[in-house]
Amino acid sequence: EMYFILEGKLEAWDSENKKVIAQLGKGEFVGEIALFPEISTCRTSTVRAKVQSEVLSLRRNDFHDHIRPYFPDVYEAIKKLAITKERWLDSDAVKRFAKEKSKQRCAHIYNRVKDIQRRKLLVYS
Repeated sequence: EMYFILEGKLEAWDSENKKVIAQLGKGEFVGEIALFPEISTCRTSTVRAKVQSEVLSLRRNDFHDHIRPYFPDVYEAIKKLAITKERWLDSDAVKRFAKEKSKQRCAHIYNRVKDIQRRKLLVYS
């Protein structure tokens, strides 16, 4: 899930819970990496409220079912941010996992492109 902070203050801790990697407040959000399991399927951080906080949550299915088809520019912007943030995170576990999964993701993307190209050829034939 992705969370939008309406009120309060939150802290994001690294995956080992050793250091604070970000302090978040009203108008900010967290959890965008969780919307894209192809980017990372392991936990990249832990978020804790510093004070009583109010957040809105956006589930992965709702994001893909309602944001992606109707607001593709928002979808792409959040995806690019998630990719950038995942690369920025200082977690050896996340980096190892991402490296192991990168070949699978590349193969999946390659196969999807090939499938799209095949369908395009059939349409033009």
